[in-house]
Amino acid sequence: MKLKCGSNQPEAEVALAGDLRAAAGRETGLRVDPNGSWSLPTVLRLLKRLESLDLEYIEEPIRVQGPADATTVTALLKRIRGISATPIAADHCYRTNLLAQIIRDDAADVVLADVFGAGGIEPALNFCRLASAFGLGVAMHSGAELCIGQVVKLHIHAALPDIVTHAGDSIYPEYADGVLQGGKQKVSNGAMAVPQAPGLGVELDPDRLARWELTADWHRELDAFWDHTKALIGVTYPTSDMLMRHY
Repeated sequence: MKLKCGSNQPEAEVALAGDLRAAAGRETGLRVDPNGSWSLPTVLRLLKRLESLDLEYIEEPIRVQGPADATTVTALLKRIRGISATPIAADHCYRTNLLAQIIRDDAADVVLADVFGAGGIEPALNFCRLASAFGLGVAMHSGAELCIGQVVKLHIHAALPDIVTHAGDSIYPEYADGVLQGGKQKVSNGAMAVPQAPGLGVELDPDRLARWELTADWHRELDAFWDHTKALIGVTYPTSDMLMRHY
């Protein structure tokens, strides 16, 4: 289970994480992802409360991207990791030059790999292998699957079972539809089967592709929808501890 944070007050989200742990029991893996939305004082204040929850890891408790996404701000991650009994996962460092900064500064316990962020399948595989060689845990990032990306992630999990050992991180089940012939990949007992046909093992559906094309008109409709929705539920940008609201 994964709890996305950053849209409510941090104290309320930590309390919710505690409720989830109590409901799920200690045998269920639980991870927390503030999306880099917490300030450093907030992270330092809440770490001890989170330690009692026996989390799998805390993902990107503070924003790690440097200027123009060309560097990783490892100093803050290293400081947090140095006082936390809970593993710290670094996100948004998908290229090997950014991973090298995490490794050099001993700034994380786990890193997230991303096929798109790495620049393709082979760079993503190399990222995972390099991270594992230096003793880091590896998980797969989620957010841009659109079926094709999810299939690639399945293949990477299957190709590197001893390296990508954390359960796949995926919002894929929330998608309304996909662009593959036959529809979305099926989830059975919490798992997806790796397609066995040649290549990635799947074929695109032209009609679905046309349906989900992000045209300029639809882009404007979506922007208007989110502006209306945020206004309706009172979403604002009040503090640095709720940067997730910007999404």
